[in-house]
Amino acid sequence: MSHARDDLEPGSYPAYPASDESSRADRPPLTKRMRLVHWIAIDCAVGAFLAIMGAATFAKHVPVGQVKWPLVLLFMVTVFVPMGFRRRAPATAFGALLVLGVVLSGIEPAASGTIFLGVAFVLFTVTVEGRKRTGVAALGLVLAVMVFLSVAAGGWPRSDVAAAFVPVALANVIAWMTGYSMRQRRLYVVTLQRQAANSAVAEERLRIARELHDVVAHS
Repeated sequence: MSHARDDLEPGSYPAYPASDESSRADRPPLTKRMRLVHWIAIDCAVGAFLAIMGAATFAKHVPVGQVKWPLVLLFMVTVFVPMGFRRRAPATAFGALLVLGVVLSGIEPAASGTIFLGVAFVLFTVTVEGRKRTGVAALGLVLAVMVFLSVAAGGWPRSDVAAAFVPVALANVIAWMTGYSMRQRRLYVVTLQRQAANSAVAEERLRIARELHDVVAHS
């Protein structure tokens, strides 16, 4: 005990015992410990946030009357459902939000921009879980739709439409790049695992061949 205390500088003490450090090292990261239910809960929270943001803008341009709040509620449900269940059916959620964004572009560009922000959230999943061509085609479709809506304008000033769509278009590009990077990383990990498995099989076959050779030589 005296030698251990002499090795420490004055006022310096170990932050954690060695046993705690080993237990922390063996513990998987938080993302690996989360279940599908946890990820769906996060998706639902994001979907509810975007639905409330879009509904606040959408409600300003709906005529006052008995139909206003049912339309706002329908809008929130239409935004929330694809966002909350994007992991179950990414392509379906992507298409539903894209159609909703096009429909709302003539009513309010800001609300439509919020929808296309949700499209970026779903585009990430489409890029990660789908094929490479699927992700590229989805990104191209989103950008083409937003360019078309900016040119058509739908009775709104083109500057307002461009101001609503340009940041969202950038968000879609970033979502695709992030999803593509994660997809390539997963493929690289799978390739390494397959190479390790093939190497283990080859080593095992080589070991068995050597043992058989030794047995035959001994006989």
